[in-house]
Amino acid sequence: MTVGFIKEVTGRWTFTGFNSHIGNTTVSNGVLALSTNSAGVNGEIVGSALITVAAPAALTVTNRTDGMLLIGNSAAQTLAGNGIIFGGLWVLGLGTLSPGFSIGTLTVTGNATNNAGYLVEDNRAAAQNSDRLVARTLTSTERRSSWCHCELFVFRS
Repeated sequence: MTVGFIKEVTGRWTFTGFNSHIGNTTVSNGVLALSTNSAGVNGEIVGSALITVAAPAALTVTNRTDGMLLIGNSAAQTLAGNGIIFGGLWVLGLGTLSPGFSIGTLTVTGNATNNAGYLVEDNRAAAQNSDRLVARTLTSTERRSSWCHCELFVFRS
């Protein structure tokens, strides 16, 4: 059975240790925190193929022992959205990073490493013309994939 997780209210929810929900995870308001439990097990979201963080929401990993959000470590996962990740981000071989909604910015307060896919939208007509990832430092060996929102004009005389 697939059961997703949607956080829509203000305030803070904390996942400690391994979480067994299987389905998409959406954080659209408040803070979802991944923390280390008393046995030393880091909070994880490994059963979500899609993790979305939408502004004004945030996902924080600063209370994990490694301070990192791992995407695509053991299963195919995509991190999408225009919210904030407090801590570091590491997109591994089975992961895809897809910042923004249509055109937007995903912010990481720590260091970000992308060793996997990077999906962005380009729109030359927009004030911000492509999706962006903002981080303290960015290391990337990704395979970039983009799609374009293009206007087609047909002139007839």
